[in-house]
Amino acid sequence: MQRKRVAAIALLSIGAVAVVLIVYALSQSTIGCIGCGAESVPIVSGTITVPAGSNEGTLVITVRNTINAQITSITASLASQDSDVTATSGGSIYAAGGPAYTIYTGDLSKGESASSTVQLTGASVGNVYIFTVTIYSSTFSPNAEVQTLSLTATT
Repeated sequence: MQRKRVAAIALLSIGAVAVVLIVYALSQSTIGCIGCGAESVPIVSGTITVPAGSNEGTLVITVRNTINAQITSITASLASQDSDVTATSGGSIYAAGGPAYTIYTGDLSKGESASSTVQLTGASVGNVYIFTVTIYSSTFSPNAEVQTLSLTATT
């Protein structure tokens, strides 16, 4: 009876140590990281600020790389239903449903963020605007991750 109790305690101890080691290994990315491996998607966020009484606003889109690979390019475009808005970036004007403008080009490593500020014309406080953000990396198949960003213009 005593041997069975000792054996049961030993097995429980081994199991507890194994769980601790697995949790530690996961947290240190030694055997993978739950939610941050190649299967993860970059975090896309943004804001639109429009001064009261104006239709000229500022769009800021930020992408944080959370994948285990470098991001090589990020583009954004206005959704076609936002036909009253145009974006100005680098001297070029981009209309809804038109070509995308570049937010970032280079090698954005895991943990780094890239932001772009774009001037908007035709934006109104309280309106919701939808952007398509395309993130390029060799990790994605076929080399791009597309996310939709819905933003409400505020003052």
